[in-house]
Order: sequence, then C-alpha cells, then structure tokens
Amino acid sequence: MSTWKKRTPGPLLGSTHKYAPGVLDPYLLWADSTGFADYPSARAVRVLIELWKPFDAAQLHQGYAAVAAIPQAYVDEKALICSATVTQGFFQLLTGALKTKVRRVDLAEPIIPDRPAPWAALPTARSQAARTRCPGRLLLGVIDYGCPFAHRRFRAQDAQGLWSTRVLHLWDQDAASPWRDGTTAALAPREFGYGRELSRDQLNAVIRRHALGLLVDEDGCYRDSGNTLMSRPVSHGAHVLDLLAGPLPAESRMLLQEGGPLDHEPDDAAAASADIVFVQLPKRCLQDTSGGWLGAQVLDGVRYILACATPGQAGAENRVVVNISYGSYVGPHDGSSIIERGLDALVDEAAEKHIRLSIVLPAGNSRLKRCHAWEELAPPQARSLSWQVLPDTRAPSFLQLWLSQAQDVAVTVTAPDGASCTLLQGEASAWSSSAAPRGLAVYSDRRGVESAGGMVLVALPRTASVDPAYTLSMPGAWSVRVHNRAGANGAIVTVAAYVSRNDVDVGMLRRGRQSFLFDPAYDPQRYLRAAKLDLQGVGVQRRGTLNGIATGARVLVVGGWRYRDDAQGQSASEGPTRTNQTKRSTAGLDWTGVSEESPALRGVLASANRSGTAVRLLGTSFAAPQAARKLAEE
Repeated sequence: MSTWKKRTPGPLLGSTHKYAPGVLDPYLLWADSTGFADYPSARAVRVLIELWKPFDAAQLHQGYAAVAAIPQAYVDEKALICSATVTQGFFQLLTGALKTKVRRVDLAEPIIPDRPAPWAALPTARSQAARTRCPGRLLLGVIDYGCPFAHRRFRAQDAQGLWSTRVLHLWDQDAASPWRDGTTAALAPREFGYGRELSRDQLNAVIRRHALGLLVDEDGCYRDSGNTLMSRPVSHGAHVLDLLAGPLPAESRMLLQEGGPLDHEPDDAAAASADIVFVQLPKRCLQDTSGGWLGAQVLDGVRYILACATPGQAGAENRVVVNISYGSYVGPHDGSSIIERGLDALVDEAAEKHIRLSIVLPAGNSRLKRCHAWEELAPPQARSLSWQVLPDTRAPSFLQLWLSQAQDVAVTVTAPDGASCTLLQGEASAWSSSAAPRGLAVYSDRRGVESAGGMVLVALPRTASVDPAYTLSMPGAWSVRVHNRAGANGAIVTVAAYVSRNDVDVGMLRRGRQSFLFDPAYDPQRYLRAAKLDLQGVGVQRRGTLNGIATGARVLVVGGWRYRDDAQGQSASEGPTRTNQTKRSTAGLDWTGVSEESPALRGVLASANRSGTAVRLLGTSFAAPQAARKLAEE
C-alpha cells in the first residue's frame, strides 16, 4: 500500500511557501511537486499577480524586470493586478525584497494535453503602428474562440459598395497562430508582445481579394488569412457573436414563439451595427477545461478591448460591452479571487476615462454535475465527502474546499487503497508509492473574504496516459473528512467543496472525464420531478454552483431559462455566492437569457461558421450574449 509523505520542495519554489503564507497559489505547489509534468515549463511560468498598494506594476517592472516580464499595458496603467511571466528568482524574492509588495500569485498556465499537438511559438515582431480606435459611442468586445470575420452577418458594404467587416480588431492570443494578411505574417500587439493582431483594413483586404461582386468566398478568406479554425462547420465564438451582434435577436429564432414560426426579422438594436473587437483565446488553453489559465488571458483580453475604445467625456460616456462566455467550477465564490478583483478594477479604471464598461459572464452549466457540496459543522462535528475519480481520465483532477474558519479544523484525505493523511492549516502532504507524487493535499493559508478562513486543494494526476514515464493516480472513491475540533463554544464552520471541470469544450478533443461528489441521499434524476429546492441534510447541492469567476462586485452574471415554459434551464447554474447562502436560490444573477428553447428543442439557434448555416448549442454561454445585446441599448 502506498503512503502519504511530507511534500518534497520542488525545483521552482523550494521552501518559499513556508515563509510566504497565503501568497502562493496551491496549484503552484502542485505543479512544483510534480516537476511541472502537466504544465508547459518550469523555467518561465505564466502567473497572475496582485500587489500591495502603493506598489504597482510599473514599479515591479522597473525594479524586477530580470525575474518578471510584465506586459506594457499594465505598466502604463500602473495596475495593482497584472499578468506576468516569471522565473525562479521571482519566487525567491517573495521571502525577501518582494515580501511586503506582492499580495498573491496565481498560476495561469494551461494543463498540456496527454497527446499534445505539435506546437511551437512562431517568431513574431511587435506592431508599431498606431491602433485605430472605435469611432462610435458603442464598442462590442468578445473573448472567445472562433471569429468568422467574413460571415455575411458581420460585414456590410461601405460607401464605395465594397465589403467591410465589422470586426475593428482581431487579436489571436495563440503564440503559434499562423494568422497573416495574405502572405505577410500578422504582428503581435505592441503592449502584450504575443499572439497575432489584425486590423479591419487588413481583414478587408483579405475579404476583397476573395469577393466577386456581392459574392464572397469565405473559405478562401479564412485559408488566405491562416484562420484554420474556420475550416470547421461550427465554433463557440461564431455562435456567441451572432447572438450578441447579429442582425436577429434571439427571440426571432424561436421555433415555438407565440404567433407563428420564425419571423427572421432583423431589429434596429445598436449591437447589430456596432464595431466588434474579437479576442481569440489560445487553443492549448481551451483544451484545459479546468480554467486555471483564465485569469491572465481574460485580463489581457479586456485590457486590449479597452485600448481599442475611445475615451469619453464628462457627461458623455462611451460604452463598451464585453462578453466572456467561459468560466470555472472552482474558486472562493465570494468575489475575492485575483481575476475577479482584476475585472472589478478594470471597470473602475474605465470609468476614470469616461468609458462605461460592462463585463458579462455566464452563470455556468454545472448545476447537475454534482461538483458542489455545502456543509455546516458545529463543534465537534465531522463530515466526510466521497469524491469519485474516474478511470481513463487523461487530465488531472482537482477538488477545492473553502472553509469559513481554519483554526482547530482538521482535514483527512483518504485514497481508494485506504492510505490517509490528516492536515492542519499550513501543511501539505504527497501521496506516493514512488518518487513522483500520485496526489497532493495542500491545506493552504489562502482564504476568501473571511479573515480566518482557509482553502484545501486535493490534486490528482491523470488516471491514464500514453506516456509510460508519467506517474498515474488511482481512480475510485477518495474520501475527504473535515473535523471541527473547536471546543463547545467554538464557531460553526461552513465548508464549500468544488470539483474542477474536466470534460470537453466545443470543437476540442475529449481528454478528461468529469469526477464528481457522491452522496447516497442525492438523487441525480431529481430534476425530472420538477423539484425546486435541494433536500435538507444532503451535502451535494445544486444551489451555489455559479461560475467561479463570476461573483465579483462589478461584473454582470447571466443565468439560463427555458423559453417554452419559462422555467430555469436544466443545467444552468444558480446562486447564491458562497458567503450569501441565506439568500434565495437565484441570488448572484443579474440577468437571465434563453439557454434552451424547450425540453425537446435543447439549446439556442444561431449562426455556424458559414453564412446561411445555423446550429443549436446549449448552455448559459449563449444566454450571456443575449443579455449583453440588451445592455448595449442602455
């Protein structure tokens, strides 16, 4: 039988975590312990950094550029939250010169696939040309995957009768992206230094080379520009973009609308003619559905979109609406994560430039996934959670516990073979039958909004791999027991458990198999009997399953509902946030949009990648752009 051992410091962090409590993301400890076996590299690591005021990104860049490469966009704005690529020297400084300057550091790297596609960053130069800003009062931003810039719904004729795309700027964040303007490779945005950027003039040149009168060879456009994703029939981004900025509102697409069949009548919504800035997420990030990479890519993307907007004037604000139809199952769920605080800060920063920024996020689709549990433990109560990790899972699995109180609370993790370890806050233990860990439990000093809280991460490697040298974990029932050891007058401890997403995104290969929490009192088919509330005494919950990056104070969160009978979407996540469990179940939502038409017609009808084609896709990812479209009218 394998045993649990004290975590062995890895080559990147060493013993830094002992002397910088609460600063390091537990995922960094996990990656370091495995020698970054599931991540791109340990030499230069992509992270998200939160700084203590008044120390800002400009000062970090000025004094520590040798160990932290910070995009110029954050330096110029003197931001307190920034993305960066750091080396080992940066982590060593967290116990020295940066100890009172860096508040938190999160890992922002994607997990690499079990069968990685050939990938190499292409040589690139930074664009030095001045970027054209949006000439109008409204700008739409989309952070997604798949931009059909030549689609009929996103182009119009200019004064000379030539086709012109509504996409003002397109930034593909993938460093291996082959985007080009015909035969000339596209350049990287000068303030970020990675990916490829194309302006409307460059995209129009491609479209016009493949136009014959009013006809446009869309296949030729995408082939000529290196937009290989558009060779597929369907993409997540095309669907979202049509619901946000297409000529038809979602209601006109409903087969079951009152008054007859589809009317296909365009409306005069401002979003139907507004300029668009599209930020395309990297493919190798989207292959990792756990979402640990979201922070850096999303914050970079929103900053890029703001750089394309024209500042307003006092009393005459310009409007920017950004739709981000991605998210995560895990996180503190109280608005305290670095990415959530970063998005809130961007809204405030835009307001100083007289830009009214609205960031729209979906509520999520994990309501029925059994990936959330909630417990309240009065001393000396204890409760165990059963975490089912599936075989043939070719991506790591993660479980997070967020505790309202960490003092006098012990956590025991038991592997399927019976080996167990008990941790108190600040401790970490590796489960191993060999030199490489087959699992890691970290009882971190990280906390949410509670000053005395704590966070536990249980991280497991893949349970199957094509690499014979990879150390596999063990599938089966893992047990996590939380024991409130406080005395009779001790505080009640709330425990919120979240299982990381591990399935598949639209257009991606399946890698992982979704693990889940098992409670014998929970009926996974209960939704068929139209039950409205979770049963008392059942740990696994449908309430509180909100998107893990959508609980900030400044973002707008969109839930899903069913058009036919005005019911909540079956899979649509719901509130409340973790620290508002006493509120009604819809707390945490600002809007709702159609996520499914009826029990028989699942999903929402919208454009596929080619003009004249349509597809039905399901989820709050497609409810969010409907709300964003209406927000653009305000």
